[in-house]
Parts: sequence; C-alpha cells; structure tokens
Amino acid sequence: MPEPPLWFAAGADSVAGIVQKGQQLVEQAQAFPELSTTLDLDARHLPLANSGYEH
Repeated sequence: MPEPPLWFAAGADSVAGIVQKGQQLVEQAQAFPELSTTLDLDARHLPLANSGYEH
C-alpha cells in the first residue's frame, strides 16, 4: 500500500455502516445541486465589508 489510510473500519458491520452513511451523504449532496451551488457568499454584503476592518 503506497499511502496508508488516515483511518479504517474494522469489521464487516463497521464497513457496512460507513458505506450506508456515505451513500446518504451523496444522496443529500445531490438532492438540491442548484441550491447548494447558488449559496456562494458575496463578501460585499457582509456587515464588516465596508467598515474599514482589515482581516
């Protein structure tokens, strides 16, 4: 193995649970792609954007 994983699931039950959770997360991410990608933040509309505050 060229690069070991950061963590791994030990046991068939653990693997099945992680696969199920992964599938749920993918379904949630794909459910409303337009909504998810149109929520980009425009910093010009933040309260501190025009206050002279340097971050």
